[in-house]
Amino acid sequence: DICNIVSLKSLVPVGGHSLDEVKGDLALRPATGEESFVPFGSTEEEKPLKGEFILAEDGVVLTRRWIWRQANHTLVVNGTRTAAVNIDCMPQVDDGAAHAIAEEMLSMIERFCSSPSETAALRIENKEIGLDG
Repeated sequence: DICNIVSLKSLVPVGGHSLDEVKGDLALRPATGEESFVPFGSTEEEKPLKGEFILAEDGVVLTRRWIWRQANHTLVVNGTRTAAVNIDCMPQVDDGAAHAIAEEMLSMIERFCSSPSETAALRIENKEIGLDG
């Protein structure tokens, strides 16, 4: 798994999410505590803790605790057509290192998945990005 390789090599969290079934906007935000989350490998719904950071499509959580816990419904599998990869670079990772990690990820996706790719960064001054697909 390319995400795991890049994560282990760079020591930053990296997660991949199939966008094939995603219909709404994605948001990285604090949870209200009312969202729905079914973790990978489970069929039981959980509720995130209020204030915990989540990646969500409206009220459905893709990941909890940044990307540490991923949901079943957006797993990247062999048939995935469109995916988003998030690389969680906290303040300890400078912009140059973050860019190098993203470029390595991009290179591996293009090489092993034969897929065109692009990068964008969410920052305090850039709170939204568009995902074409």
